[in-house]
Amino acid sequence: MKTLTCKECEKLIPVFLDEKLRSKDIERFKEHIESCPACKEELAIEYLSSEGIVHLESGTSFHLENELKGYMTRALAAKKRTIRWRIGLIGYEAVALLIIFGIFMYAAG
Repeated sequence: MKTLTCKECEKLIPVFLDEKLRSKDIERFKEHIESCPACKEELAIEYLSSEGIVHLESGTSFHLENELKGYMTRALAAKKRTIRWRIGLIGYEAVALLIIFGIFMYAAG
């Protein structure tokens, strides 16, 4: 799996924060963010500018590191759910094809 450059990672930050990052890119994004202090800081700044304002307006407390860590955890969990769903769908498709094949063989028989 190809690692991201800082430039690629920085371009993905808004996409990640908009929850539109493809599931196959989330793991690479997370690995880069965890290993690159500059990109982690950029993510924190962009996250703070979007989510921090919401918390300020609502008057709720906000702990940047905890909020950002929770956001990353939720994104990875969503990726895993998507993968499990796709695997399950492939299983159902295989069963459907077997049934159709069986019906075809019965009718041709």
